[in-house]
Amino acid sequence: MTLRNFSFAFFCAAALTASAQSSGFAGASNSWYIEEVFTHPDNKTYYSFETGGDTILQGILYRKLHKGPWLSGAVREDSAGTVYYVDFQGLYVGAGPNRELELYKFGAAPGDSTVFRRSSDSLKIKYVVTAVDSADIYGAMRRTLQVIAETNGYYSDTWIAGIGSAQMPLLPLEAVTEYGWTLLCFNHVNDAGESCLMAQKEAYRETDITLAPNPASTYFEVTMPPAWWPAIRSVRLFDTAGRIRLAAGERPPFRLETAHLPPGVYVLEIRVGTSVLRKKVVK
Repeated sequence: MTLRNFSFAFFCAAALTASAQSSGFAGASNSWYIEEVFTHPDNKTYYSFETGGDTILQGILYRKLHKGPWLSGAVREDSAGTVYYVDFQGLYVGAGPNRELELYKFGAAPGDSTVFRRSSDSLKIKYVVTAVDSADIYGAMRRTLQVIAETNGYYSDTWIAGIGSAQMPLLPLEAVTEYGWTLLCFNHVNDAGESCLMAQKEAYRETDITLAPNPASTYFEVTMPPAWWPAIRSVRLFDTAGRIRLAAGERPPFRLETAHLPPGVYVLEIRVGTSVLRKKVVK
């Protein structure tokens, strides 16, 4: 598993400083930048979670967690890699001190199971760890866990030590809903830059995608490894306003006609497996 470089100027950060990097989920200045899809793939919103500032509740030290400008709650991580969350809004209530919820167990081994319990609405989800691996992120190895969640149905996810779900940091709170999340950036500095870094949980990399010709005055073709084809979910071209301008089929050949498009910069988005890959296209 390797480092993943997203080149999407509208979502990700320009740089990562050493002071912003933290190995723990409750680090002093962690950031998660999320894409959330509501029922329809074109209905999207973007927001961030950030840690910052300490708070002591009943003698227990927590790190404050903000969702955008609002204080969402507080998190802590113990020496075994278990993450706990206190919801300041009172919507999610657990059985621990300060009504905290047990969010992740990064120290779990293959075959281990952990049960997420939410006392506020009696929700209970059993997570089973199916595999454990590692990812090189920021020059350090992080533990990764493949999990299957058993609830109304089954869904799989990747947990990354110190980061959480590969979809969004508080995913266990949301259980399985009609929403979909993608963790676009972790530890980004701001939203005005050109790149950000995130662990790639599958063997899909932007460097394995070829666009030609690019610049594309009348058309361009997208070349990807044949092994990807069964997992491709969509191939779409967006303009700078986030509107879909072109879409290809889910099977090759992937050719998009651009003659009718105005000159400018576009973003090709490829959804393959559970990964979202993006490449810049110039007309």
